[in-house]
Amino acid sequence: MKVRHKVSFITIVPSPYQRDLFGALAKRADVDLSVYYMEDASPDSPWPEKALRPFERIMPGFWVPFGDARGHVNWSLPDLSEPHLVVLSSFTSLTGQWLMRRGLRGKRWLFWGETPSSPLRHERLHPAQTCRAN
Repeated sequence: MKVRHKVSFITIVPSPYQRDLFGALAKRADVDLSVYYMEDASPDSPWPEKALRPFERIMPGFWVPFGDARGHVNWSLPDLSEPHLVVLSSFTSLTGQWLMRRGLRGKRWLFWGETPSSPLRHERLHPAQTCRAN
């Protein structure tokens, strides 16, 4: 019998490109996937709403403006004691910060996110990093 790797993703919103990836992972026989979203839709999103699949859930919560970002506060967080790996895709949220600092202690987890889009970003990087970042 093939080993199934239990993986949980905690991410912000069901975006089409992430949902394509999650759909492909869910079809794999060696992955037992759960995906938890911090919100059901982005207020400035052009993406159409689509029905959630059995491995997807929206966590209850709300968000507050945090500069150009949204800081999420969620409750009734999933039980993360069983997954072999947790993938977190939120750095600015209270939910993400709590998970990184407390909730995921002793667990295998990684942060998955986009490169910051700050106009000052390149000024803070070493020249070698600037070349690689572009």
